[in-house]
Amino acid sequence: MRFSTLKNLVFAIPVAVFAQTAELKMGVVYQCPAVQATMEVFSCTGPAASDSCDVQTAPQGRPAMRGKSTRQQVMALLSICRLQTPAEAQAAARGGPATAPAQAASQMGPGGFKVGDTVRILADGWQEAKVLQV
Repeated sequence: MRFSTLKNLVFAIPVAVFAQTAELKMGVVYQCPAVQATMEVFSCTGPAASDSCDVQTAPQGRPAMRGKSTRQQVMALLSICRLQTPAEAQAAARGGPATAPAQAASQMGPGGFKVGDTVRILADGWQEAKVLQV
């Protein structure tokens, strides 16, 4: 009897460690740069790989899509995602790019222009424009 208790404990430790490394949080936004999208999981019917989850994904530049995915699919996508930072959430709420303002301002493009600069362009006459992306 003592041997079986030790055997169960040895099996339970790796399972507990694995479960902690891939924790799924409900109601938070994940940023997935590799696929240029965000993901939010609202609920799952259970912890099994075949259980379904209510998920919303928002590909960059497209409207958000809400639907059902298996927990296994959600966990696979989660492996290439990270929690959205407060700066990214703020930028998304304003409808701007998902980069932090300090990072965007430090990126200088050809000719010394950077995001936020006001420039004059020749398009159907001279007009003022703002640099949105470098």
